[in-house]
Amino acid sequence: MVYQFKLRLAERFSLVVQVSGGALTRTSSVASIIKIKSHFRGN
Repeated sequence: MVYQFKLRLAERFSLVVQVSGGALTRTSSVASIIKIKSHFRGN
């Protein structure tokens, strides 16, 4: 019973990681683009 609960929790966690990971890569790529633009503007 406890093992089954942990398994379900792990599945939900991996799903959250996949969703938030996809959003994270999108936002990080956008952030890096903004960082690069601001860096070029600074020089």
